[in-house]
Amino acid sequence: FKKIKTTKATSCSFKRLELGTKYSYKIRAIVNGKKSAFSNTKSIVTKNWAYLLEVTEPYKTPYEYNTRPFSIANERFNHGFTYYNLGKQDAYFNLKGKYSKISFSVGCAGKMYCDNEPVSMIRFYADDSELNETVYIRPYDLAKDYSVNINYCNKFQMFLDDTVNGSGGTFGIGNIKVYK
Repeated sequence: FKKIKTTKATSCSFKRLELGTKYSYKIRAIVNGKKSAFSNTKSIVTKNWAYLLEVTEPYKTPYEYNTRPFSIANERFNHGFTYYNLGKQDAYFNLKGKYSKISFSVGCAGKMYCDNEPVSMIRFYADDSELNETVYIRPYDLAKDYSVNINYCNKFQMFLDDTVNGSGGTFGIGNIKVYK
């Protein structure tokens, strides 16, 4: 064990703990300079996932990302982003090789503009190699849940393309989580 923190409070918390990791601790009181014996050892295990936007920020942001709730097909989501455009956009994240997979919900988050049956898609890249997964979005679909194996990549890219069949509008990707 090593000394981590001294406090006068009756509780304390720690940030930036690693996902899916066991931490053990013990405490002791110091009153008027006298130290008590250490408590029995206690342990916790952190959850094996975190919201993407809590652990990293994108280094290319052609969209609005936030932790405020927004709607996808009348269902409320948070921890994600919406994007509005007629065209192609990329979102890049530096994941520092820490995560095995990513999960999210996706769907239409607003008005659609299209010449015919619109289809938008999201393709994924890990360290500049295209992954086999592609997500297709249609305007009247309910929000759908997906997960993509990202194999501890450093650079993760979401390629958002709403030019398929002349479509366009506002789409949402919510509850984006990364897993150890």
